[in-house]
Amino acid sequence: EFSRVLFRSKWHGEQTLDVESLHGLATAARIRYVAARSCRQQDLMNALAFIVNRHLASIVSDSWGWGASDFLLQPVANSIFRLGIAEGIGFFFSAGDSGYYTQSGIQAEFPTSSPWVTSVGGTSLAIGGRGQYRWESSWGTVLDILVRTRKGRHWQYAPPGRFSALFQGGGGGVSTVYPQPFYQRGTVPLSLATKLPKGTRSRAPMRVVPDVSADANPSTGLVIGLSILRHGKYRFADTLVGGTSLACPTMAAIEADAQQAAGGPLGFADPAIYARYRTPAFRDVTDHPLGMAHPSVVVSAGSQGTLLEALNIDGEGRGALRAVRGYDDATGVGSPDRYIESFMR
Repeated sequence: EFSRVLFRSKWHGEQTLDVESLHGLATAARIRYVAARSCRQQDLMNALAFIVNRHLASIVSDSWGWGASDFLLQPVANSIFRLGIAEGIGFFFSAGDSGYYTQSGIQAEFPTSSPWVTSVGGTSLAIGGRGQYRWESSWGTVLDILVRTRKGRHWQYAPPGRFSALFQGGGGGVSTVYPQPFYQRGTVPLSLATKLPKGTRSRAPMRVVPDVSADANPSTGLVIGLSILRHGKYRFADTLVGGTSLACPTMAAIEADAQQAAGGPLGFADPAIYARYRTPAFRDVTDHPLGMAHPSVVVSAGSQGTLLEALNIDGEGRGALRAVRGYDDATGVGSPDRYIESFMR
């Protein structure tokens, strides 16, 4: 079962994405939709508390967040998460779509950085013509526009493009608030867990996100169908969507399938996820899987024209998130492979 904290009608695209991605991957799951009164923190907390108080679900998927310094109700949120965990509820949160960056600077987001939730980062997923897995890298893209001048058509910037222009990427990073939880010990490298976003070092290891990752690149994402109000009438449309708003319910759906395989609720997922690190349950996602610096694809973007999408650029400087061998702050332990089978009795 799922509960989903969502906002007003203008968020119908996010709502549709969640329901369709969950139902498409976890067909036997019963999906429950829970709406918050508004986007304000207190209303979101009320919606989460409503789920826990009534035990409406065993898996909760949420794709929203703030910079940790901007989220004032962290103690309230963590209390709700701990109470839910005691009931056997697992909370999944998207890691964000702006890399290590928030409006308040370079920092990990919250609630995804809470030690009591499962943080889901993003990947770019390549599949073959028959649906077979080809390769995967961290989701971080720079879009370069094809422009026309007197000299002909050329890319606005020299490929792979300029970082500051049209950047999107999966969230991650090191928390400055929460110490390293028990389940990350021995998995997250000490050199990473003590590397704070301002370039300083922590005396003790800290919480690092994400925990796990799934497809988030809109160019390799999911086609959803929904009704859109245009000129006073509802019209059906299908559209390709992505972001960690896709990765999070994707991983939550896979968790539901694993729960079905196990024969009962699995509760808080992180201990089980890290216990399966470096096993066939997960693929180790790295940047440059093809041996080249930045694989690129040409995308037709309708009114936006033709774009060159350069992959594997998830931030720059101190805000860079890089997928390397083993655990990293771009993709966590990797993406699920035989995760469901690992719970079969």
